Amino acid sequence: MSTALALATKSSTVLDVIDRLRSDLRALDEASPSRQVAALESFRRRDWKVQTERWMLRRRKVMKKALGERVRLRFRELFDALDSDGGGEVEFEEFTEAWALVSGRDASSMRQARELFAGIDVDGSGTMDFDEFALLMKGLEDERRDGAGAGDERAAMFQQAASAMQTRRTVNDFISHWSVAQRAIDTTSSIVARVETKTSRSRNRSHRLAARTPSTLVMSIDDAATCVAYDDTRVACVVGTATGAIVFRERAVANRSVGAEESADVASWPRVARERVPSASSITAIALADASCGRVVAAASSSGEISFWRARSDSNGDASLELAGALAVDGGVSIHALAFAPSNDGTIVLAAACADGMLRFYEPREKTTATVWETTGEYESARPNGTCTAVAWRRASERTGIVDFPVLALGTSWESDATHSVSVLARDEKMGRWRVVDERADGLTARVSCLAWSATTTARGALNLVAACGSKCAVYEFEGVTTSGVSKATELGRLNHPCEVNSADWNASGSVIATAATDGKIRFWSANLKDGAWREQEV
Repeated sequence: MSTALALATKSSTVLDVIDRLRSDLRALDEASPSRQVAALESFRRRDWKVQTERWMLRRRKVMKKALGERVRLRFRELFDALDSDGGGEVEFEEFTEAWALVSGRDASSMRQARELFAGIDVDGSGTMDFDEFALLMKGLEDERRDGAGAGDERAAMFQQAASAMQTRRTVNDFISHWSVAQRAIDTTSSIVARVETKTSRSRNRSHRLAARTPSTLVMSIDDAATCVAYDDTRVACVVGTATGAIVFRERAVANRSVGAEESADVASWPRVARERVPSASSITAIALADASCGRVVAAASSSGEISFWRARSDSNGDASLELAGALAVDGGVSIHALAFAPSNDGTIVLAAACADGMLRFYEPREKTTATVWETTGEYESARPNGTCTAVAWRRASERTGIVDFPVLALGTSWESDATHSVSVLARDEKMGRWRVVDERADGLTARVSCLAWSATTTARGALNLVAACGSKCAVYEFEGVTTSGVSKATELGRLNHPCEVNSADWNASGSVIATAATDGKIRFWSANLKDGAWREQEV
């Protein structure tokens, strides 16, 4: 009896629910069409918001695992370029400030900015955090790789806008830093002028000046810097001088890579060590290995000798240089460039671009102490009587599943007929030799003085290279790079200068090239989004 009563009660409850649903449905039918649409749209918005929040939560966990360190650093650099107030989130006003530098402030441009920002701000908070930014950029790059977003230029437009803001801030920091340095020089000159009559006062003033400018290293004219090199993580550098001096400098954050929040223009370089090569002759080339390889310095002197040094820092933060060995290059030929291979497998390999047209490779017999260096390989162009002028390794951190083998660029000149070339070499581990996969010579009217690879900027694994030659810089792109060749090689642009270019390098995202020329100016270049032409940025 009780069971039957319970079933009857449940049946009654179900009938009541059905009756109420029928009543609600009739009420909806009687409502105006606009109210139905509005109710449906409201439901869709609520449902979309819930799904988006759940999707973002899942993707954030995946993104932290899926993003490589190099990709995360590239995204972080662009994000921080937009976050002008350093608050950790980008507001729409901050975004439009950068966007206007690229596309102007007309109505059409601002509409594009709003649409792009709305696509980034998926949670509708009115601000953009780093996870949202990384999520969008990763998604757009994946779409372009898969071919689904071939016509979607939002990622490139966003990178160009962020890079423009980053460049303007970098120049402002440089101007500020140079102003401080110039005031220090002016003060020092004033002190020197009064040194004979006010020795003690000048000494005190100099001491206070040095305390205020820890990142400035002043050298005499006779001891002018001839070459400089950074490690792969950009937390240490080494300078060679005309009198054979080696100056090693390290940041305060030497135990890790410099993040985007630690600008290279303002970070302190408190650890300094200085030694002189045994021959005391001018240093023609210098290189610095990563900390994972023990901070090894290689210095080539005009006497045809390469000396090797170990840079160390004690518990007090004091740096020192210790001579680890030296060797004479075959025939005593001069060396135009040195470069350590990336520290991808813990080995130390040095490449030397020599005046006799040979690219020589050196390794230490004693790996743990980096001593007893010896020749382990050579490469020479098929055309004889050349001169190797520049060399650059592709960084280990840029290796991808598409191009996962050692790659380097080599500049060579033949003075007899004034011809010059840039060669791309790939290491064939199976054959144990270097192969020339491409060579560029068109339009090179002077010897190549500097080479630099960019970060991998496309999902298809294309490699970009800048080569400084005379008053020009050539920008190349190589697609489909294998150990037997490349599927396509393109010259993307020429960067014309009014004088000779000393050096050129890329920013971390591979969107901006900085060049330094003999007129004392630093210039920034980027590709225009509409026509792809490389132009100097106005700063």
